[in-house]
Amino acid sequence: MITGKKAALRCKWHTGAVFLAAVLVSVTTPSRADTPAKTLNDFNQGAELQLQAENSPFYRLTVPDNVWLNSAWPDLRDIRIFDSTGTPVPMSLTVAKQIKDESTRIRFVIYPLSQSRAEEQDGHRKIRLKADNGTELTIYNDNADSLARPSTATYLLVPDNKQQLPLPLREVTLNWPQQAGNIQAKASLFSSDDKQNWSPVILNVPLMDLKSGEDVLLAQQIKIPDYIRGDESRAKYWLLSVTGDNNLAPPKITTAEGIGSRTTERREVNRFDFTPEADTDGSMIYSLPNSQNLSRLDFRIEQENTVLPVRAEYRSGTEGNWLPLGNKVLYSLVSDDAENRNSSIRLNDLPVRQIRLTAINSSWRDSPPKVTGVKDAQYLTFNAQGSAPYLLVWGAHDASAAFLPLSQLLLGNNLDNQDAIPRADVSEKVVTLGGEAKLLPAPETPPPFAWKTWLLWGVLVAGVAILGFFAVRLLKEVKTEQK
Repeated sequence: MITGKKAALRCKWHTGAVFLAAVLVSVTTPSRADTPAKTLNDFNQGAELQLQAENSPFYRLTVPDNVWLNSAWPDLRDIRIFDSTGTPVPMSLTVAKQIKDESTRIRFVIYPLSQSRAEEQDGHRKIRLKADNGTELTIYNDNADSLARPSTATYLLVPDNKQQLPLPLREVTLNWPQQAGNIQAKASLFSSDDKQNWSPVILNVPLMDLKSGEDVLLAQQIKIPDYIRGDESRAKYWLLSVTGDNNLAPPKITTAEGIGSRTTERREVNRFDFTPEADTDGSMIYSLPNSQNLSRLDFRIEQENTVLPVRAEYRSGTEGNWLPLGNKVLYSLVSDDAENRNSSIRLNDLPVRQIRLTAINSSWRDSPPKVTGVKDAQYLTFNAQGSAPYLLVWGAHDASAAFLPLSQLLLGNNLDNQDAIPRADVSEKVVTLGGEAKLLPAPETPPPFAWKTWLLWGVLVAGVAILGFFAVRLLKEVKTEQK
């Protein structure tokens, strides 16, 4: 049986334990403080943007050379765009490329060919084809076998200007007179520039002219595969072979029209001239202000009619071991007013800060080679929130990337041709914001006084003492009642 006094003591014990637990929770719960947003003074430099169109929701700019060379990070994570109130705006970083689609219609003059003779000669199959205008073709080997099949009609297709096609041929549409019944056939296409050597382009493409009641199924296009490129896709002469299915007569082709198309991609680049300095061993060390992921190195020697073998090395910083790029022969040869210079060294986005060139059994005397680093340029596309002027800023070691994917920034707009987005030009006037100190890590600050730690230990010690006191009191009460 629990007496009232004992119950009161146990209630005090319980209350003390709950109080101690509450104090421990309050002391040990971590505080949640958000990282403060970056302001203009958190960056080294900035430059105003000049918009080339009014009231556009989006603009794009090509990241200038000086931004690359003065950024704290080679991936440009420390660049931002602020509006006139100092508020950052959403932006996206993408490769600076422009895609151009070209297309043209091609009218073919069509010459039906009659097969005059097929023969075997020296083990080689040969067939002669002749047009009404006197044009005669001789086809050999496998191509002759495919053209000599039963129920096959052949045609010579010549562009109406009798010139090489301006764009690669991608599609040929054939037409034939209206048919009384259903027709199925297969078409093959060959190309040539001299009417003697023929290359197969595509074989056995189905042609159809089928009717079922009021429904019509018409297949009259020959699609040229994308892997057919170069001269084969821009030939001056084309040979069409049409074979009827089940030994039936093929449709008589009356007209043929082609579509030529081409997609070209052009990329912008940034160029960085390395600063040369002679080393103590006679080699030349070329430096950039910071490390850059370069796609290639270009070299230039000023002396004409000179060949200069060198050993090229690189490193990503200003200290450490040199890594080999290989031996390279630099040259500048001039003859008949034509200048021939050496090729570049491909780097495939290698991070480079310094280059070392050492002459091999030669000397550059007083004119060392010039070294230029080249990398793919980047577009910075931003949403023109807030009000102008907008300020591009860079150079913050403690900044993290704040880019959106371009597909999220433009919300489903056509992204293939970024040239459609109005441009923003970066002013040549650079303003200093937080200064060069922002390019370095923030100095370590001494840790604040650990008052929570000391308070926690004090609470623990006091809690143990209080719990011990209650335990002794409870034990004495129990002994008293037992007596």
